Amino acid sequence: MPRPLMCLLCLLMLGLFVAPVAAVEEDEEDADYLPGLSAVYSSGKKTIRRIDPDIEFVWGTASLDPRLPAGPFQAKWQGRLLLQEPSTYRFFAYVQGQVTITLDGKEVLSGKQQQPGWINGPPLEFDFGEFELDVQYKKTGKAGQLKLFWSADRFDREPLPARFLYRNDIAADLKQIERGQTAFAAHRCNRCHR
Repeated sequence: MPRPLMCLLCLLMLGLFVAPVAAVEEDEEDADYLPGLSAVYSSGKKTIRRIDPDIEFVWGTASLDPRLPAGPFQAKWQGRLLLQEPSTYRFFAYVQGQVTITLDGKEVLSGKQQQPGWINGPPLEFDFGEFELDVQYKKTGKAGQLKLFWSADRFDREPLPARFLYRNDIAADLKQIERGQTAFAAHRCNRCHR
């Protein structure tokens, strides 16, 4: 199929699948369990919002998002973390920069690394349930990265799984962007478009 026709097809598909959010009704129960975390990134005077499925990033010296300039930035992720059983949990970060993690308002990890390295939080007791998760990061040098890990009584250190991360209800514009990204990936528009 000729490239211009493919591009037109992509635009038509996005138009069909990215309907106005008000016109799409969602089950209220499902809205409580949206996967991923709400993210806010700030660089200079510009701030963007997006949805991240997890926190596992190696930005290096590049811009973290095409909408922001390269250089220093701050990031904040908010959502909920599901703990499947009562246990002693410990949180870890492989980081280049500064990070603070709180769970239901309790600080579970905080520290700073100029070169990529580990920061370990203390062992803490948590019950079964969903807990408000807040992660704050600041790029403090030329390069940046952040990867979150955890451990518990029944498992050793492993990446914090995306399947246990949920976000609260999000703004209509982010919902529409997420639908567009899903349609873009599903219809393989990224073969021609970035």
